Amino acid sequence: MDLAQAKDHLKKKTTDLVVGGNYSNPRFIPIEDILFMPDTDVDNPAIITADIILKDGKDWIQLYGTADEFDFNENGSEGRDNDGAESKFDMSHPGSSDYMKWMINTYAGRPGVLLFDEIATKKTIALGTVDIPANITWSFASGKKKDDAKAYKLTFTREGSGSAPTYKGRGAKVAMSVMPVDGVLIDMSKGARVLTQANTVPTVITDISNPVVGSTLILVGGSNVDSSQLLAANAKFDLSGGDWTAAAGAELRLFIRGVDDYVELDRKAAV
Repeated sequence: MDLAQAKDHLKKKTTDLVVGGNYSNPRFIPIEDILFMPDTDVDNPAIITADIILKDGKDWIQLYGTADEFDFNENGSEGRDNDGAESKFDMSHPGSSDYMKWMINTYAGRPGVLLFDEIATKKTIALGTVDIPANITWSFASGKKKDDAKAYKLTFTREGSGSAPTYKGRGAKVAMSVMPVDGVLIDMSKGARVLTQANTVPTVITDISNPVVGSTLILVGGSNVDSSQLLAANAKFDLSGGDWTAAAGAELRLFIRGVDDYVELDRKAAV
């Protein structure tokens, strides 16, 4: 079973990420699939703002678990420096599916990085780095759920100094806002991921209000009806790919280099 077959098998089992405890949406990438792993911010070692960049053709491996079997624990020791700190994320997947067998046989024992989202704070936690990766161990347990006694338990462990940082780069959980109908201004104060919707007339976006310099803005096309547009002729937007239309499923990532200075990072075609 390859990755495509495993994902297809899983889709037949569930269509949604199952949220568990205080956490959701765990996804994993092996160290060898990472092109660039940023350090924590110089001025705040609790945060990683820069993007984790994956090698061409690689993507995060989505993990699925039962609603009541996600658990994240951290502890530190060895004095003030916490060199003996341990961060551990546990999750259980019901049954004995081929997807979990594929996951275990392919990735158990391979060091990597795990991202997962904290529901209450809407923050993403990064467990592992290239230098101090998270490692996967597993066990097959029974009695986890009344209607499905069997379950695979995956444990992701990072041992090193300090606590797992909050990750704000590409792939992190980002607050979503919706542009008003016929809106021409993107308001970043409502979130860094903005969904357009159907307009009553063809609409051209002219500017970004409340821009956060040094951050990334993600525009997501939400409709093919009089879709919003960004024009390369607008000097505020440096669009390397030319004019952009917010057709359903299209995405555009912009780096906020400064006020009235927005640079295209990449774009994804409409579905």
